[in-house]
Amino acid sequence: MPRTAAKTLVLYESLIRGKPARKTIEPSHWTTARKLLEEEWKIVRNIAHAAGTAVLSMPKTEETQENGRPLTSSGP
Repeated sequence: MPRTAAKTLVLYESLIRGKPARKTIEPSHWTTARKLLEEEWKIVRNIAHAAGTAVLSMPKTEETQENGRPLTSSGP
């Protein structure tokens, strides 16, 4: 019994002196999917903003009515 206690004490002391192991936590599938969707949304939002800016900065032509809609082929 004293020999087992001595071995246990040596093991315990070595564990106390050692650094705790860091566990690498893998992101969950939901976290990964959420991050990917966030990035996709940023891309879609930027494209929509660019399209809106392009449309709003287009010069008006004679074919465009005052309300911004093009005239129909049959006329007003």
